[in-house]
Amino acid sequence: MFGGSLFKIFNVKEKDVESAAIEYRDLISIHAGNHKGGLKNCLNGDPNRDIRLSMSEQWLETLAKTRRPDLVKFTKWNLLRIYPKTTRFDSYNYDPFVWIDSWCSNGCLQYASNNFKF
Repeated sequence: MFGGSLFKIFNVKEKDVESAAIEYRDLISIHAGNHKGGLKNCLNGDPNRDIRLSMSEQWLETLAKTRRPDLVKFTKWNLLRIYPKTTRFDSYNYDPFVWIDSWCSNGCLQYASNNFKF
């Protein structure tokens, strides 16, 4: 509707808008990691690239027991997504203490509940 006139009004160059769009895309697209190599290599990643690693509660509990320092180091620059056990219908009995006790900094806990308002 406005076309190029908005660029003139806000004194913005089209090149600046394109570079801002690229920066935003890079910010929101954190690539997913994988479990290649099992527990031994799942926390080893490219230090020049941020990744997101999804794992179950069982993996988190095992990693918290066996490789806690590596888990803390990994979450300083990367993101962990913990999903609940498949045997649950809701997540009222999830114990986040394993996560909190490990001093992990970047993580999200996926859970489902009824009648819960955010």
